[in-house]
Amino acid sequence: LGSGSGFEEERASLKGKHSSRKEMELLIEVYEAISAGAEAFLRAEYSICAVFVVIFSIIIYILISWSQDTTIGFLTSLSFVLGSVTSIASGYIGMRVAVYSNVRTTINAQKPGFMPTFNTAFRAGSVMG
Repeated sequence: LGSGSGFEEERASLKGKHSSRKEMELLIEVYEAISAGAEAFLRAEYSICAVFVVIFSIIIYILISWSQDTTIGFLTSLSFVLGSVTSIASGYIGMRVAVYSNVRTTINAQKPGFMPTFNTAFRAGSVMG
């Protein structure tokens, strides 16, 4: 769950779109705190998920292999693991989009009218459904 170049791009994007230097610094500070909290939450959650996935993939393998064939048991366990990894990746992407889009929504809320804010929030919400 690294914070590589994507984080720096988001930070640079925030700097370029905000007018007041003090407000921009406060916004970046809040964004970094929220982003760090989201990373910590995901790390804790996915640590527990990893244990769950390992234990249940073994249980699935044993039960399917016991009642049918070891090849079917292996493929069923592999399917479970791949589905879990896909779900975890989707959750990570969704959290990153949510954190960043909330900052963009806040920036747009400072503009006159509600349409820029609504459009940003609506598009961000449609990423994960």
